[in-house]
Amino acid sequence: MNHFMNTEKCPLRGSSSQMRPPNWNPTISLSLAEQTVLQKIRQGKLFVFLRQFRHEIFDEEFQEQLETVPKINLKTKLKT
Repeated sequence: MNHFMNTEKCPLRGSSSQMRPPNWNPTISLSLAEQTVLQKIRQGKLFVFLRQFRHEIFDEEFQEQLETVPKINLKTKLKT
């Protein structure tokens, strides 16, 4: 018997039948490895910016807003 058929028993499921990952809570400080990579990046400055400010951009409020955005089915969109 699958113990996760009942949504109340599955720790990852909310009240709906869809599974959602927990909100992303990245660390603010850069690890030594990340600092090294970011120093060597010549192109992709957007990646550097996002890494340095992700804790401000993806705050709890913004992540809650993202949860309400309807998902786009790319297969359906490509057919039309």
